[in-house]
Amino acid sequence: MKVAVASDHAGFPLKARIIEELRKLGHETVDLGTDSTDPVDYPDYSRAAAEAVMHGRAERAILICGSGAGACVAANKFKGVRAATCHDPFSAHQSVEDDDVNVMCLGARVVGPALAVDLVRVYMGAKFSGLERHKRRLGKVAGFEWLRFMVVLGGMGNVWGVILGAILLSFVPEILRYTVEPVQRMIFGRSIIDPEVIRMLLFGLAMVVMMLFRPAGLLPSAVRKRELEVAAK
Repeated sequence: MKVAVASDHAGFPLKARIIEELRKLGHETVDLGTDSTDPVDYPDYSRAAAEAVMHGRAERAILICGSGAGACVAANKFKGVRAATCHDPFSAHQSVEDDDVNVMCLGARVVGPALAVDLVRVYMGAKFSGLERHKRRLGKVAGFEWLRFMVVLGGMGNVWGVILGAILLSFVPEILRYTVEPVQRMIFGRSIIDPEVIRMLLFGLAMVVMMLFRPAGLLPSAVRKRELEVAAK
């Protein structure tokens, strides 16, 4: 597995030991810094690790800061990233098995090197269970990311895009669950495409259509007035 590893200055002393352990376990590592104990800002390194996972350059990541909290907060701002601070073996495997965590955060000022190595072993050895109840809950979590996107569209005046998005988020998952999955199982004997993926694609397509072809007459008058004022400048 390809694993991105990043730390701030507080986590730097622990980073080399973790990379060494990952390589012993047979994993490929990507060192994203930092490279010394000179003070840096943890969000920069959380972003580097989160984007590596988000864009498929790494399957998982390990982030190290002083407490493990700040790096975790920052990483969870990125779409598709599920980060958790783990300072005990149970959290290290349960977070993956139940919550499909793909970024583990450690506090170098909380755990020592020996415990950190144990946590890395447990985390890398864990796999998502794929149980229906966990997939359902993670689907709801993923919906929060789309909801944030809808809020942005609303701020741009695309009220109807928000309404359409809300409909998709509310009804389409259940429609797909009782149509797409049974058909796939009937034809292929198993589910090939996750309905959640189809929902996201439909949602994205709907948003693009609403942004490109939104009828001017349907926009709230205040928004339309503002658009005309901007166009006239």
